[in-house]
Amino acid sequence: MKIRVYNYAITTILGRGERFVLWVQGCYKRCFNCMAADSLDINKGKLIDIKDIAQKINSAKIDGITISG
Repeated sequence: MKIRVYNYAITTILGRGERFVLWVQGCYKRCFNCMAADSLDINKGKLIDIKDIAQKINSAKIDGITISG
């Protein structure tokens, strides 16, 4: 199974400690002043296998996970 991903990174900004942050691609809401306007198009981003994302998360030295999008 695959998920459409806008981006992922390890950061200390979006929660406590070091976090694996996953931004998913595609949104129909179109909120005013959306902070992730580049991630709205449901046809963009990369299709990534969920097992690959899980492997990246499991191998990272992190304190938590943040999922956005």
